[in-house]
Amino acid sequence: MHVPYKGGAPAAQALVAGDIPLAIVASSTVAPHVPNGSIRVLAISTAQRSPLNPEWPPLRDEGAGDINMSNWTALLVPKATPRPIIEKLATKVMEILNMPDVKSRFAAGGVTTIPSTPAELDARIKRELAAYRVVIEKADVHVD
Repeated sequence: MHVPYKGGAPAAQALVAGDIPLAIVASSTVAPHVPNGSIRVLAISTAQRSPLNPEWPPLRDEGAGDINMSNWTALLVPKATPRPIIEKLATKVMEILNMPDVKSRFAAGGVTTIPSTPAELDARIKRELAAYRVVIEKADVHVD
């Protein structure tokens, strides 16, 4: 049975409280609960093992098929933003995300930083939109 929550944090809290037996949430949401044992990670939805915890098996290794999904965050600007501003922002963000102390702070929160160029981000968005469009159509998903 699907139990909708208004975000990963409330779902994780319900999991910790024993209100639900299973949840699919971002690793950053459960990271604070794993060390004390209040949440146990059964598997992750990426194709590769997590650099945050290589003991977490990918669903693919557990026989769930060819699954490779992850949460990600991007910095977006309005379409009319001049190219020089986009390039300057991208350069600064990549500089910041590549700083060892920033990487370690993100990692402590269960997040792996993967800096990318605007072109790489554009390609990823297009690739994922196309992939999810197929899933939505095959599953005949509709928004209520």
